[in-house]
Amino acid sequence: DWLEANVELVLRLTLLLLIFHGGSSGLAVVPRVLAAAMLFAPPLLKKPAAWWGLFIALAFMHLQVWFRIDNHQYLLLYWTGACALACTLEDKSAELLRIQGRLLVGLSFGFAVFWKLWGGQWLDGSFFHFTFLADGRFSYMLDLFTNMNLQDRIDNADCFRVLSDFPDSNLRFELKSSTMLGHAALYFGL
Repeated sequence: DWLEANVELVLRLTLLLLIFHGGSSGLAVVPRVLAAAMLFAPPLLKKPAAWWGLFIALAFMHLQVWFRIDNHQYLLLYWTGACALACTLEDKSAELLRIQGRLLVGLSFGFAVFWKLWGGQWLDGSFFHFTFLADGRFSYMLDLFTNMNLQDRIDNADCFRVLSDFPDSNLRFELKSSTMLGHAALYFGL
């Protein structure tokens, strides 16, 4: 099947993902350099020791900045571990990657949906409301659905920056929003 013929491609794409999206902290340079070495040195591509070293480097990096990284970084760590295990069990690598990939996607989305429904965050719109305010990737939503001014958006970004710099503090901020954004968040939660 396709995966059996392309295990090396999957490993190379994983290494590219680690190079370009392997973390933003200063510690991310170690896994990135290791991933680049593995990508450009063919003998290292399927070496279990290289993959386990990469997994350990990522895990160490995540432990240092666990309070700042998003869930995607943990999923990338999980997938790197799956690749390490696949290289260790070379004769079953395609089967193992197939199972782990399905589990990763299925359980991640399943648990996310369950948690959002259980907590009511989708139904009351609070998940989307917070996401639109907190995640810069959705700033266009603020432009489309709100009348928030630029200063409100800058103030919100400053609040997130302070909370990120002092994760163990008991600081509390009230984010600036608008009624229009609240209505849009409810709409997206339906």
